Amino acid sequence: MTQARGRAPEAATARRTTRSRAWQSRAWRCALGGALVLLSGPARAQPGATPIEIPVALPQLTLGWEAPPGCPDVEALRSRVASYVGEPPAEARLRAFGRVREAGEGYAVELEIDAGDAGAPSVRELAAPDCEQLTAATAVILAVTLAPLSVADRFAEPESAPPEPPPLEPAPAPAPEPEPAPEPEPEPEPEPAPGVSVERAGPRTRASPTTRPRGEHDLRVTGGFGVGLVPSVGVLADLTYAGGTSRWRVELGASYSAPREARYSDVDFGARVQAVSGAARGCVTVWAGSVRFPFCGGAHAGVVLARGLDVENSRLATSPWGAASISTAARWRASRVMAPYLGVEGLLHVSRPAFHVGGRAPVFRSAPVSIRVLVGIELRLR
Repeated sequence: MTQARGRAPEAATARRTTRSRAWQSRAWRCALGGALVLLSGPARAQPGATPIEIPVALPQLTLGWEAPPGCPDVEALRSRVASYVGEPPAEARLRAFGRVREAGEGYAVELEIDAGDAGAPSVRELAAPDCEQLTAATAVILAVTLAPLSVADRFAEPESAPPEPPPLEPAPAPAPEPEPAPEPEPEPEPEPAPGVSVERAGPRTRASPTTRPRGEHDLRVTGGFGVGLVPSVGVLADLTYAGGTSRWRVELGASYSAPREARYSDVDFGARVQAVSGAARGCVTVWAGSVRFPFCGGAHAGVVLARGLDVENSRLATSPWGAASISTAARWRASRVMAPYLGVEGLLHVSRPAFHVGGRAPVFRSAPVSIRVLVGIELRLR
């Protein structure tokens, strides 16, 4: 009796540890199993994994969704994610945007996910023969990304109570243990042939899959107007290359300000002024749905050109100029290859070119600051 009572606490501790580990393993298996069920077919009732209507606004999820007519809308997708997540942790944050398009006989979605970590947003592409099935798969991905533990708890089956252990009986006296038989000596490994080297293969390791941010390369063509660099309101043309990711980018551009006239007030002659320049910018991009907002800082350098107007023997005069700039813009992704663009930029001039005619006072001097407003499109190169 004494020996039986001494073993009972150890057996109970072992059962509690085994049940705890088994529950954790079963929760993750159930969550992954529910995800595979949703990916393999339309949503339908499953034991322990039935989506339920939960009146949760889910403020932790910032969601953008564009889909053809007949597909579930953004509110339907948000409700489905909320039904899988339940009540996610308050500190959880997720931003996502998906664009659904018809692909062959089915549908495909390009899903951009920003989990708020230090890395750039990831981009995934899914395809399914049915739009409802595609939306269900998207909801599973967003739910598991937003709150994996909450999804695992919701899909986990309730663990049945363990059966009551049978009453302990007095353990019989242990029989004497037989002496262990001597272990056979291992056979010596064959010696390799002379001149042949043998290497032992270690355990194979499997690389874990990672999602890398996709690079973006765009060409922007814009036109607009500017004030401060040339007389009056100048007409602008701008060509810019932008490369980077969906979170940051580097821009290299060239712009041209069309000729504008400046005249003296007391005589009928003056100068025609124009400008060319190049620019380099670094940008950080934030986005809401399909609209992106780059905030940039950079520098401009170029030359202002002027020629006498209504004067004899006029010649072309040039003056270099430079400026520091800040800018912001809005880019709407209308399709995979095109995005309308609207931007505004302010420049603080480091130098102010000035021009005069016939020894008189300057007929024109650039302002200390200038403003540029540009409208156009960005074309996705790859």
